[in-house]
Formats: sequence, structure tokens, C-alpha cells
Amino acid sequence: MGKDRLPELLQRSLSTNSSNSSSNGSLLLNVYSGTTEFIIGNTGGNNNSYSVVSQNSHSSNNNNSSEPKDRSSSKMSHHGSNVDDILNPYTEIRQQLAQIAANLEAMNRMAQTVNLRTFNENEMDELHSKNLRLGNQLMTRFNDFKANLPAENDYSLEARMKRTLFYGLHQTFINLWHKNELFLQNYE
Repeated sequence: MGKDRLPELLQRSLSTNSSNSSSNGSLLLNVYSGTTEFIIGNTGGNNNSYSVVSQNSHSSNNNNSSEPKDRSSSKMSHHGSNVDDILNPYTEIRQQLAQIAANLEAMNRMAQTVNLRTFNENEMDELHSKNLRLGNQLMTRFNDFKANLPAENDYSLEARMKRTLFYGLHQTFINLWHKNELFLQNYE
């Protein structure tokens, strides 16, 4: 079986969404028949809509290049594998990462010189303890997910999506934890 690449199957487009001023942005994953939408917190003033759509082209010229894509699509639907089934286990991890980031931001605000009059060391310790607890939970979850990752030589769409999600979120956790450690070094 030939090694197909994920960028050949998916296309990323970035467009500005000015019609809805209350939403920050949405990430729309449309892979084969599964569709999942996520709201991403966007701190900037502009509203961006990010979408990833499949490149299954059914053109009038009957070439054999779309045939393997159709087969893999039918395999995914035949096995009952849905994009939601792949993304849902990582939802709690995303929420915990967001909580760590929010706690870190709150600790940064508390430690600023402007806020020294209202500084509460107990509150700072509580946020630090929450981050430690969340970090330990995330490390355990990542170890569990890593033990159940598909083999590196499995190039199916589902396996590549699982590995991409795992390694992407794991790197996000590492970067966030590094920021947490830098803050604690500067704070102490």
C-alpha cells in the first residue's frame, strides 16, 4: 500500500468572518462524512473562520486517483469510525489545557507590580496546586493515549489523525508547562 499524505486529503483555508461579531472563530473539520465544529478563543479583534475540508474530487474525467479515496471513505464508514469518535477523547484534554492556561494567566496578573496591594498568596498557591493536579492528570492521560496509539507504519487516515491529535496536543502541553515553569522560576 502506498503512503498517502494527509495534506493531499485535506485543504486548509483561512477566511475572515465579519457577519457574526459575537463569535470568535470556528474550526470546521469535514473529513469524509464526519463533521465536527469547535470554537477557538481568539484574543484578537478580527473574527477568523478556519475550515479543513476533504479534497475528494469527483470530476467528469474518470481517472483512478479518486478510487482509493472512495475505498478508504467506505472503509471508514463501514467500520463505523467517525471523526467524532477520534476527537471526543481529546475534548477533556483541551479543556484541561485551557484551564492551565487560564490559571497561569491569573497567576501572571496577580504577580504584576500593579496588583501587589491586593495580592493573596493563598490564592496563588491554590492556582499553582490546581495546575500541578491538572498537569499530573494530563501526563497520565497522555501516557494512556501513547500506549494505545496506532503503529507508526499504519498510514490509514484514522491512524494518522490519531497520531496528529496526540502529538499536537502533547506538544501544546509541553509548551504550556514550560511557560508555567518559567513563571514559577521568575515568581520565586
